Formats: sequence, C-alpha cells, structure tokens
Amino acid sequence: MSSNYPPPSENGASGERERRFPPLSAAPVTSPAESDDGLMGAASLPGQPSRLVSRFPDMAGGLAPPAAEEIGYPSSQLGPAVAADEPPESEGAPPPAPKRRGRSTLNIVREVVETVVLAVLIFLAVRAVVQNFKVEGSSMVPSFIDGEYMLVNKAVYARIDMRTVHKFLPFVSAGSQPLRYVFHGPQRGDVIVFHPPPQMGGDSKDFIKRVIGKPGDTVDVHDNVVTVNGQQVEEPYIKQRTDCQGQYCHVVLGADQYFVMGDNRGNSSDSRFWGPVQADKVIGKALLIYWCGGAQCKHGWDNIGLAPNHSTKLAAKPEGQ
Repeated sequence: MSSNYPPPSENGASGERERRFPPLSAAPVTSPAESDDGLMGAASLPGQPSRLVSRFPDMAGGLAPPAAEEIGYPSSQLGPAVAADEPPESEGAPPPAPKRRGRSTLNIVREVVETVVLAVLIFLAVRAVVQNFKVEGSSMVPSFIDGEYMLVNKAVYARIDMRTVHKFLPFVSAGSQPLRYVFHGPQRGDVIVFHPPPQMGGDSKDFIKRVIGKPGDTVDVHDNVVTVNGQQVEEPYIKQRTDCQGQYCHVVLGADQYFVMGDNRGNSSDSRFWGPVQADKVIGKALLIYWCGGAQCKHGWDNIGLAPNHSTKLAAKPEGQ
C-alpha cells in the first residue's frame, strides 16, 4: 500500500517528516468575485499552491507544547504550569473572619432577670397545686410515722366563690351556697392537712388527721365505737380502740364542718377534744410519701409511696332501727 507521506528526510531525525510544496507564484492577488447569488466569493487561487511545512512529533512521546517564545509571549509573563486536575493556588491567604463581639452586660443582666422571673413563676404555679410537709409526732401511727416527708395535693379541694363569678357573668347565679368545690370536698377516709382551731395554734400550725364525718353528718363516739348517722364506721387502719373523753363525743356537723381523728386514737389531739374543722382551714389531701428522716426509719426510702387514704365504709344498720 502506498503512503501519502514523503520518505524520511536526509537528516534521519526519528519521528520527523517533511512535506514540501512548491513556492507560491508571484501572480497578483485578484479581488474577490461576486457570485451569481449576490454574495462575495473567495479570492481566486493562484496558479501554484503555497509551500507548507508540517512537522509531527514522535507519537509515542505525546504532543509537546510549544515554547513560550514561539507563540509570542516571553516566559517572564507566563505563570507556572498547572495540571488540569490541580486547583489553582490562591494569590494570598484569605482575610481572617471578623471576631464576634461578646454579649454586652445589658444582655447578660436581662437573661438573668428573665431566668429568675421564670423560675419564680414555675415555683408559684407548683406551690399552688402541691406542697410538701413533714410529719411530726405519732398521732397518725401506723399510717404515718414521725419524720416522714410527704406531698399534699392542694388543688383537689379547690373552691370557687360564685359571687365573684356572678359579677363578671350576671347570667350565672351564685345560689344559696356561693362557695363551691371545683372537684369535690374532703371525703370520709381522706387524710387531710389543715390549720387547727385557735386554741390549738390556729394558722401557725399544720395538723394531719383522717376525715370521719363530713358536712351534715351526725358523729357519735361511745363505748369504743364510732358511728356516723347511726352506722358503725369500719376502720381497718387503726390498731387501738376509740375512746372519747372530750366534750365532742356527739356532734352534728354544719355545712362547712368536718370531724377528724388521728389513727393512733390513744395519742391524738383531734375533733373529740376541740371540735370540728372548718372547710376554709383545710389545706389539702395527703398525696405521696417521698422520704423518711425520722428515728423510726431504718432507711430514707422505707415508706415511699402513695399516702394511705382509705374509702371508709359504714356498716349496715341493725334491723329495727
């Protein structure tokens, strides 16, 4: 098969071939002719083709880039060669990020004040619902012992004055009993915390006892038997007999009165001696025992649990009564 390339040159350079053409003629260059379609045509070619020289580098070594001087740029104006897969180097280090200014004293004071106010509001909200108390004395043994810490539910006995509601909502009647419980009042068997009568310390002290009679009940304590409305009260939480040597062994309770006694009947100062408890003196219902710090506790967690509230049952009346 014939080759279109001329034979190697005489100098014997490997991979370098020459293609020589006759020199261009000296014929004058004619102006471009206008074609039939009105477009300018290309200039007519001279009689002799121009002489072109083509050099091809060795194909095994790849194409070598031309020198800077050959393309008309001095090497001093060209930067260093960079590979295509390498990121260009930055001309200089980026300026450092501006430092954030510290919080002003005013902002710190404001955050502290907001935190304190929020903590106070949370404390007051929790205090309005539950409150902690410490049991002192042995009047509630064996249900509660000296040194126990407990939480009292204050919301369960919350009351609302309908007269105040009537001022804002005239269509709501206050009725004959304007003070009404949101949920319910103390029930028989509930263990409550309350302020005793003035002769027993009044509002400066807190007592804990169990409810025996509620408003409208008739309570009698005779011959070691407790009866409510003529029916004997079943009390599985006491270990002693109930004796009454006070002046309130027979009581008819009013609209807002409660008859209370301690579970340790032989060592309890209660309604048998100083009378009923008024409803507005009741603080709340015993809810939870969370610690025991008394001498009778071997460990602080001995009696942790729900408070021993009991639903008191009344025995059936004897026949003929």
